[in-house]
Amino acid sequence: MYLSTTDQDLSSQAFSLLNDMVLEYFKKKHKKIKQTVEEFERQYDLLLGTFKEHINDIESDLDNEFKLFRENHIEIKPKLVIDDQAKITEFLLKNISLKLDDDYAQIIDAKGAGVQRTSVILLTFFLLNEIFQKHNKIILLDEPEAFLYPLLTTGLKDSILELVNNENNKLQLFITTHSREFLKEVNNPIFRFYNIRQSKRKQSYQRSKNDFDIVKNSVVSKFTNKIKNQVLKNYGLLDEVDDHREIIICEGKTDKNYIEYILESKPYRPQIRYEKYKNDENDLDFNFVGSGAESVVSILVYLDKVSQVHRKIFILLDGDPAGEKAKKKINSEISKFRNFEIEVYSIDSGKEIEDMVFDEDLLVETLKKTSEDFSAKQQEFVRFLSSKHGQKNLMDLTKEFISYHSINYPEGKMKSDLSQNIDRERMNKSWLLDRLNSFFYSDEVF
Repeated sequence: MYLSTTDQDLSSQAFSLLNDMVLEYFKKKHKKIKQTVEEFERQYDLLLGTFKEHINDIESDLDNEFKLFRENHIEIKPKLVIDDQAKITEFLLKNISLKLDDDYAQIIDAKGAGVQRTSVILLTFFLLNEIFQKHNKIILLDEPEAFLYPLLTTGLKDSILELVNNENNKLQLFITTHSREFLKEVNNPIFRFYNIRQSKRKQSYQRSKNDFDIVKNSVVSKFTNKIKNQVLKNYGLLDEVDDHREIIICEGKTDKNYIEYILESKPYRPQIRYEKYKNDENDLDFNFVGSGAESVVSILVYLDKVSQVHRKIFILLDGDPAGEKAKKKINSEISKFRNFEIEVYSIDSGKEIEDMVFDEDLLVETLKKTSEDFSAKQQEFVRFLSSKHGQKNLMDLTKEFISYHSINYPEGKMKSDLSQNIDRERMNKSWLLDRLNSFFYSDEVF
């Protein structure tokens, strides 16, 4: 069965089919209705037969009234046509119509587009399962989210999930969609995703007035990691899907920026999470959840509870005391996460991610772009780094320089600016890329 929410002709057919199924449902639920309808159908067939036997006589009587046309050489006469295809449903349900009542009962197709389409979908699902419970059923559903506001889309998706999860329904659905709600289920084993793209080619036709015409075709292809990554990224879902199987957990937004740059040449990248259970949650209590390295265990617990999919999780921690503490905590609890394959990587002791991606020259050039104070003191900063070379890591030296010269550049803003303005071609990548290649990409065939 094909249900479209966007094609008006197909919608009309769906309303007609719905009426047919309502009658079948009546017959199935009530024995007396079934017997009465079947008897009516027999009498209806007899009545049609009687009409057909006498239709010529009736036409002859009517034809006498058309002599005026023939006398004026106009050959026209009445013709009675009996519609053998007329449905008994239309006759029986003429005075029994299915309406929707929201303080004012109206037929379904008089309601708003979203309500009427959703109603048709839900009623069709119900009636198909009631009438054809023991039969295998296939439904083609075209853009069920069309015309719906978000809460209705979520509810419709949940209804579809409940329906498909029930093995007794013997139902298979093929859905075309652009909805974020359905895309969130991209790793749910109940769904099988495919990609539909449009191909175009130029074609010459002998009878066409054009030199050539554009021929368009829809091509169905596998939903590869590369395609999945691009689709989720386009819809802003890459780092929000709770069923993602490959995840990088880091300490903060700046870490995420650097990881994205390091992986930008890859055909796809893992999901990246930090600090919050979910990246779209704005009201989490960070005094409870924790931030930075403190949040990592909370994220692991959330991922373990929210979905039972097997995950590969790479955890990146700074080499500071907070990172070391988080690493010990994770290693002590790692056996509890049976669905996870976890690798914890701590940056060298005492270092932060900025120490790994920058060298002295790149740090100086980037700070010059992000801070007027540093630009004014560029040569002094270069001499300072040279004199302190090897004594401390780059970030500690930078913070020491800022403090000594009373430069108004808060650490958080400085790190954010650095992560957004670094030269991606010159940043150091191999220290992390090699590990991520080994953990996530070793079996990938491109």
